Formats: sequence, structure tokens, C-alpha cells
Amino acid sequence: MDTGKPLGASLKGHDLDVVAVALGRRTDGTPVIVSGSWDATIRIWDLDTGKPIGRPLRAAGDIWTVAVGERGDGTPVIISGGQDKVIRIWNLDTGELLGKPLKGHTDEVLKVAVGQRHDGTRVIVSASYDKTVRIWELDTGKPLGRPLKGHTGEVLEVAISQRKGGAGVIVSAGGDNTVRRWDLENGRSLGRPLVGHSDLILALAIGQRRGRTTIVSAGGDKVLRLWDLNTGRPLGRPWKGHTEPVWALATGQRADGTSVIVSGGYDASVRIWRFE
Repeated sequence: MDTGKPLGASLKGHDLDVVAVALGRRTDGTPVIVSGSWDATIRIWDLDTGKPIGRPLRAAGDIWTVAVGERGDGTPVIISGGQDKVIRIWNLDTGELLGKPLKGHTDEVLKVAVGQRHDGTRVIVSASYDKTVRIWELDTGKPLGRPLKGHTGEVLEVAISQRKGGAGVIVSAGGDNTVRRWDLENGRSLGRPLVGHSDLILALAIGQRRGRTTIVSAGGDKVLRLWDLNTGRPLGRPWKGHTEPVWALATGQRADGTSVIVSGGYDASVRIWRFE
């Protein structure tokens, strides 16, 4: 993050495009990378050494998304979704499937995120080509409430954060070029859609900027946009630099404490921006 230099060799093993990665930690404390691919597998890698851990976890179709979380009993888990329209929960330590697939979406599952409601309930939030967002209880796999409907195109991205006062909020975006906010507790829409992008939104991230919880969005129009999570207002002008659509976003910190946004795009570049 500080120098931009690669750390070791590329991690090779997948046979097709790698479209999802997440970071996590096993029960023994080992930090890991979890990757998902169109080769219908999920792989676990030791973050320190880059070596694969165990055998690939095999699904019934292309993997589009992975996330890492923890059940109420402390079990670290992988959540995955993809071509077969279901969500699967895997034990991060053993690789075994936990329970039956979570069924409800009527098209491909494109994104999953893990969070927690105000009452402590651990949840999975999922986004799909079927234009809906769904909420599931992580421990039981049961759906919580009805699908969240409002997007007029496929929902490509979803993230979880908190508003002022600690209430949970879901942020979603996708093929209708809008960012939308939902109450994590009851699924209600919060305010109007955030409008500004001129093409589909492929990536979301949430971080802190000057004391404000900030949404970062990017996609087909090649720019990054910033929004105040609580008010929905745009923060400044679009950030330009990528010459092709932006596929991925993350927020983090450098060693000196500088807050940054990291973006990756179809122009084959990764860019680091000061999040100030």
C-alpha cells in the first residue's frame, strides 16, 4: 500500500477469471485470502506465504462473489454466491458446507456482504441479477423479511455500514446507474436514489472522510463519485483518472495513517487516491 510494489509472485491455481477476493482469519489465527472464480471453485491462501490451504471448494456454477464472516458460536465462515442463484456458507477452517444452500433469488447472485443488526443478529445481504437485495440470518440461513425492491436494473454491488446513532444501513448499486440506501433493521428505503453516474455502477466501498461516513462508487463511466452516507449528498466532483470502466474499489490506510481509496479497472491499472 505504501510503495505500490508487488509482494511476491502471483497466486496461481484457478483455471478461469478470478472475480472475487476477501480477507479473513482462521480460528488458529492464520490470516487468509479467499478467492472465487468462474472455474466454479473457491480457494483459500495463506496471506503471509501465498501458499494454498487445503483443496479447492467446488460449487455448482461460476462463483461471482465471496465474503468472510463469523457465526455466533465463533466459527469463521465463507459466504459465496454465483451462477446457480443460491448462497452457500462454508466453514473457513475445514472447507465443509454448513447447511443447505440459501434459496430465494431468481437469477445469479452477484454480491454478498456480512454485517450485524442493532440487536446483534448477524446477517448476510445479497444482491442479484433479479434486481433485488435480500437479507438472511447468518447463523440459521433464514430469510429476514421480504426482498428489497426498487432498482430497475440488476443489482451488482452491496455493502453494509452504520448511520449516525448506530443504525445499520445497506448500500446497493447496479445497472440502473443509481446508488440506493436501505435500513438494515426493517428493509425500508432511505431517501431518494443517489443519481450522478452516467453508466452502470460496478463497484462500491465505504469509509471515513473528514469525519463523515462516505460512500465511494464507480463503474462504466470511468469515474469515482463520493456521497455522504447519512444525507445522500454528493461530495465534490467526480474523480477522474481511469481510462476504462472501474471494476473494483476498497478503502484503507497507509502506514502513516493516510486514508486512501484503491481502485482497479479494465484499463489494467490499480490506482491509489488520497481519501481526504
